[in-house]
Amino acid sequence: MIRQGGGYRATAKNTKYLKMYKQGKSIGFTMRSSLKAKGLIPRANGTYKVSEKYRTRGNGTKRRRRV
Repeated sequence: MIRQGGGYRATAKNTKYLKMYKQGKSIGFTMRSSLKAKGLIPRANGTYKVSEKYRTRGNGTKRRRRV
């Protein structure tokens, strides 16, 4: 079962760019994509989905990517 929503706390850098985004200022494509992946701004379909990379497990550790 995959937990929907939450799982990521914004860092100082993220909150800085999130504030700029909400003010309508340019933050660049990469940062905008990063905020979408972290679920801080809506995706194109309007959802606030946190990507697999930024979801946390129940014990608070980040999920590792398989290589």
